[in-house]
Amino acid sequence: MQKSTFYILLFFSGLSNLIAQNKIRFQILYNGDSSSISSAIITSDSQIISTDSFGNGFLNLKKGKNLVSVSRLGFKKQNFQYLISQDTSIIIFLKKDIKELDEVEIINMGSKESQAEMVKINPIQAKFNPAPFQDFTRILAVIPGVISQNEFTTGYSVRGGNYDENLTYVNGMEVYRPFLARSGQQEGLSFVNPDLANQVDFFTGGWKAKYGDKISSVLDVEYKKPKKIGGNISIGLLGGNATLEGATKN
Repeated sequence: MQKSTFYILLFFSGLSNLIAQNKIRFQILYNGDSSSISSAIITSDSQIISTDSFGNGFLNLKKGKNLVSVSRLGFKKQNFQYLISQDTSIIIFLKKDIKELDEVEIINMGSKESQAEMVKINPIQAKFNPAPFQDFTRILAVIPGVISQNEFTTGYSVRGGNYDENLTYVNGMEVYRPFLARSGQQEGLSFVNPDLANQVDFFTGGWKAKYGDKISSVLDVEYKKPKKIGGNISIGLLGGNATLEGATKN
């Protein structure tokens, strides 16, 4: 008998709480053109709902003060407090959450002549490169996209191009491949002398119009402008070389 009384009291208590709640219809609109906002999240206490394609959502709220929160991606979250006494409809307008970035100033700290596909090469590296000869093209062979046929030739191809599709410039002047190198003779002789070169730029694409219309690469060599007398001698098992530099009064 006591258990039956307890169940009856619990039933009427839950029924009274259910009767005390009011059904509230929320409609979420955009304050710009009053269009409906779907998938907006409405929360109150432990209740969470999402609006339909017409911006409508329903909550059962108790009588008295109720805190309601409305949020949607791209819109500002808003919190409201309503005094509920009966079933009613509430229209809420949301504002877009527009975040303005601060002004950004981009400054080019690099050289004006720098390009995305240009590689600056130190000519002295060729003297320490492991190869049968002090061949400058051995350095080019390690650059991505460059392929050398073998270690006894100075020829190279870039990105699938032919071996004769590479431009060579010395101090701003185009130098054509020697006839012997083109016919397969004396290919082991490097065109660039590392002891005389001051700067070497290698372009694998995207070079300026002044370099011509070759489709593979450009090797731009700038030789030194000596200011005083100097020289260099190197001897190896397969040969040697000597350089002498200097400047006259004129």
